[in-house]
Amino acid sequence: MAKGTASWLLVRRTVLAAWEHRVLGLAAEAGFWGLLSLPPLLLTLLSLIGYVTDALSPLQVDALEEAMLEIASGLLVPSVVTSVVHPLVHQMLTQGRSDVASLAFVGSLWAGSTATHTYVNTIAIAYGKRDARSAVRSRLLALALYLGGVVVSAVLLPLLVVGPRVLGHLLPARVATVVHSPVGYWAVVLPGCAVVITTLYRMTVPGRSRWWAHLPGGVLAAVGWAVGSLGLRWYVRFAFAHANIYGPLAAPAAALL
Repeated sequence: MAKGTASWLLVRRTVLAAWEHRVLGLAAEAGFWGLLSLPPLLLTLLSLIGYVTDALSPLQVDALEEAMLEIASGLLVPSVVTSVVHPLVHQMLTQGRSDVASLAFVGSLWAGSTATHTYVNTIAIAYGKRDARSAVRSRLLALALYLGGVVVSAVLLPLLVVGPRVLGHLLPARVATVVHSPVGYWAVVLPGCAVVITTLYRMTVPGRSRWWAHLPGGVLAAVGWAVGSLGLRWYVRFAFAHANIYGPLAAPAAALL
């Protein structure tokens, strides 16, 4: 069989299988629950980071606070950022709030584990092993993955914010310029995403398998995510900048996409 014919059959079977198992519906389900879990998850991470910042210098804590406020400024109006977000972020980063973390964690645990459970089921379906794991075990696995993700995020988030600034002072000027450029950004993000996705495949696929066996799929998924995110960014800018037909639902619609 010719290579072109084999490639076409592979693409055709993939599209038909994705349509049969309603991959678009699964993606919408994961997006909904992920978006619903985002606010309480951010509160939980902020509360936990407040206990991690003891190992950081005051300048690094200020840089972390500034980065978070900059992110909030792109999502909320200035008055809300000044009156609500800024005091809350400052208090959590300097003192920590166990009460806020407990309440927010309950909400994020329910919604976030549901989103993770959708990913676990989708990966099992893609590998043709949906019935190889019971519903209870699948839910417990999703819960464990979500809890692990929260803990890792609480540790890595300060490093991701402070790390580039520290590298900028340690590396030569030319190298630091490349690191802070879009090329340096994607050079770090793409391999990192490929590693995370490959690890997710390894942990969620029923049965024993080697990590390297899932690497091609992880790389393909990371590249697809990057291309899709760039295309989505262009679409959102074009659709919402010219004629916003969604009205007040524009921001939630863009977030779900």
